[in-house]
Amino acid sequence: GDKALKGNEETFYINLMHAFVGKKNIDSTRYYYNLINKAMADRDSIYEVLSNANYFMGKYHYAESNIDSALSYILKAKRFGEGEEELGPFIRASHLLGKIYLTQGKYKESITQLQLILNNEFEFDQAEYAEIHQSLAQSYAKLNQWDSAYRHLGLHSTINEKLLIASSNKNFADAEG
Repeated sequence: GDKALKGNEETFYINLMHAFVGKKNIDSTRYYYNLINKAMADRDSIYEVLSNANYFMGKYHYAESNIDSALSYILKAKRFGEGEEELGPFIRASHLLGKIYLTQGKYKESITQLQLILNNEFEFDQAEYAEIHQSLAQSYAKLNQWDSAYRHLGLHSTINEKLLIASSNKNFADAEG
C-alpha cells in the first residue's frame, strides 16, 4: 500500500509544520519533519507528504535567509512532488525554487523554473498563481526585459483584484447572512 502513517497522522503533522513555520518555531517544525521521515523510512511512502514536509522546511529557511538550506529542502520537495497526482506540493516547491534563484541572482533560471509551472491548473490557488506572476515580473525586471516584466505585473494585479472582489463579495454575503 501507499500508507506509512496510521489514520490521518500525516495530514496532522503537515498542518502542525505549517503552523510552526508561521510562528517561526524551527524546533517544533523540525520535530514533525523528523517524525514524518522516520515513519516513512524503509516503507512505501506518501510522496505528497514528503514533498510538503520538505517544502515547509525550505519555506522556513527561505524566510530566515538561509538560502543554501532552503535550496536543499526545496530540491527534495520538488523531487518528491514530481509525478504525483496532487500537483499543489510540486507547484509550491517549484515556485519557491524560482524565488530562491531570483534571490541568488539567477534570473534566467528563475524565469525558466516559473514558466514551467504556469502550464498547470491554478483553480486550487489563484493567490499562488498571482505570486508566480509577481516573481516572474521581478526576474524580468532584473534582466531589463521591461515588456515581459510589465505584462506579468499586470497579470499579477488583475488576479489580485479579482481575488479581492471575490473576498469582498463573500464578506458582504456573510454579513447579510
